[in-house]
Amino acid sequence: MTTNTNTNRTNNNNKEITMLSPYQAAKLINAVLAEANLPSIPPQMMYNYTTARIKAGKATLIGTVIVDGKVYVTEQGLNEWLAKYLAKKGVEVKA
Repeated sequence: MTTNTNTNRTNNNNKEITMLSPYQAAKLINAVLAEANLPSIPPQMMYNYTTARIKAGKATLIGTVIVDGKVYVTEQGLNEWLAKYLAKKGVEVKA
């Protein structure tokens, strides 16, 4: 069974932000990587960059928010991380 945990919330500036679970973020990243003919990343990687780092008292490597004790990747954080990752892999990112 697939559950959709995309959540839209408003921040303090009343701007809507899209939040994804680390697993959903990995699925989106892997779709982009497949289009660029790059190997996929394991979903565990997103967990390690977000939730695991928070639990260890460290800063996340991707923009996140915590809602009701659950860690979500923000759309902006995901886009920024993906652009950096693709640049490291030599893929040109068009704005």
